[in-house]
Amino acid sequence: MEINPQSKHQLDIILNDLPQSLLVTGPEGIGMISIIEFIGQKLDSKPVIINPEYEEKVNLDKGIIGVDIIRRLYDLTKSRTKGKSIIVINRADKMNIVAQNAFLKLLEEPRDNVHFILLCSKTSVLLPTILSRLRLIELLPLTKDQSIKYLQTLGVKDDTKITQL
Repeated sequence: MEINPQSKHQLDIILNDLPQSLLVTGPEGIGMISIIEFIGQKLDSKPVIINPEYEEKVNLDKGIIGVDIIRRLYDLTKSRTKGKSIIVINRADKMNIVAQNAFLKLLEEPRDNVHFILLCSKTSVLLPTILSRLRLIELLPLTKDQSIKYLQTLGVKDDTKITQL
């Protein structure tokens, strides 16, 4: 997996000592879920991913993360497990205010070995009280050299086409 060198450095630091709560942010489409899978592999833990729902089905575009989803997290975090439990809230910007206030309680009463990772491109919609409790990693796009190498691995050899892409 290719990742911007600055972002990789931040991830390496995080992997040495995973904080109780983490915010991963970056532009839409940067591959935040891939980063979560990478973190899970490195820490030998399968992350539980919470997605926005619409009419009781996962829907990343129309869905929201409501208080009912956060209540399910309370139940999930009550159980004791060996090793790290990584709970990921994908598209955390889809949490409504009631859900954010409920989630704040989870952040204020951390359980041993339970780690929350919020994925969000629009951090301005999160409550300041939540933001103040999260460690931040900002994912950066690939460098120009990384992009060129990636395109070449995909079989794009023409310099004009590489420049256009």
